[in-house]
Amino acid sequence: MALKKKLVLAVVNPQSFYLLAEKMREIDIKFEVPPSMPFLCSPNEVVLYDERSTNLVTGNCEKLLVTDTGKKYVMSLFPRLAGKEMFEEIAVGIDLGSISAFIVVGDGSLLMKGKVPTESLGETIKEISSIPHEKMIVRVGSWNETEELWGIVADIVSSTDASVEVVDEHGTTRGSLEEEKDPDIRAAKAILKRMKLG
Repeated sequence: MALKKKLVLAVVNPQSFYLLAEKMREIDIKFEVPPSMPFLCSPNEVVLYDERSTNLVTGNCEKLLVTDTGKKYVMSLFPRLAGKEMFEEIAVGIDLGSISAFIVVGDGSLLMKGKVPTESLGETIKEISSIPHEKMIVRVGSWNETEELWGIVADIVSSTDASVEVVDEHGTTRGSLEEEKDPDIRAAKAILKRMKLG
């Protein structure tokens, strides 16, 4: 992930620390833990703290009081790590299958990638839409326009503010020049760069 700032988890409450760490690992946000407390932070760090550690974090960095330990809160940290309040645009590429692969980019920076069962795809895109943004675009790769495809598109449109485009996925798995070991993630990256059908 090519984000400017490092995330430091300076939360003292064990339960909050555990829940936040789990969510960050789940969506592959890298984080560090202070080597000791009190902790002197630097300008290239975003530090999460709780009420117990309020007076233990000093220095010139962005400090955020943890108000929640849910996935939505963790997703809201992405722009901060890019040095922004919000992204102008987040873009999602999706390679459909029984397990669907996806990739998420915010203003050109890779934020996350992953695979989910297709029946959970709508919920995953809804979670991604909680990343602060002005505009969101979702590109879904398809060989042909099926009822299942339009059901997925309708699900995304009804639960997010995203504009959804269906793009031709022909050749995205094998023909892609993307540097990515997983062929489905590679296809999702290629789909993200394609223009919509018609």
